[in-house]
Amino acid sequence: MKEPEIHRLAGCSYTVYKGKTENPLILLHGYSFTSAIWREIRLLDILEDKQISYLSLDMPYGKVSDCIEKNRDTQHNVLHVKKVLEKEYPNTTPILLGASLGGYISLVFGTIYPIIGLILVGPVWSNRPELIKHYSRKSIPILLIYGGDDRIVPRIEMERFRERTKNTKLIVYEGAPHPAYLKYPETFCRDIITFVTRLI
Repeated sequence: MKEPEIHRLAGCSYTVYKGKTENPLILLHGYSFTSAIWREIRLLDILEDKQISYLSLDMPYGKVSDCIEKNRDTQHNVLHVKKVLEKEYPNTTPILLGASLGGYISLVFGTIYPIIGLILVGPVWSNRPELIKHYSRKSIPILLIYGGDDRIVPRIEMERFRERTKNTKLIVYEGAPHPAYLKYPETFCRDIITFVTRLI
């Protein structure tokens, strides 16, 4: 079995694992985290065990990410994801997993480039009109995970997003904070694997 590799592009580090699946899962951390969070909760270990290809990126928007220069511009971050994807998996259509600000970047990415699915964990700014307009017309499978004790994103925003989009499933982790995966890592990993394996 192949081992994951760490590379750099445009001043940011990322981990690539080339498993047996053609379509990679791209993982985008939240503003206050780095890509290391996915290893800490064992999600990357499970993806590797199941030989599911992935890209785990440290992002320019991250407050503590492994990037030489920080940049919170949306288009800059979307383009960074695209560049890493084209370098490692040219001409493929990914699934994106984004937490908080990473969820918003994932949503915007999906309005510009082809994707086969989205996993969003407490995404910020998800109900912006241009996003709702796009995802209400597209039948892209979306898994929306929300921590019941989230103090950053109101629950009503998640419910509205589910109601206004075409193919969204909302799962609430009761008692969990904004980064819901921290309280229920095993449940989170299981939900991710279930969703991803249905699409690939």
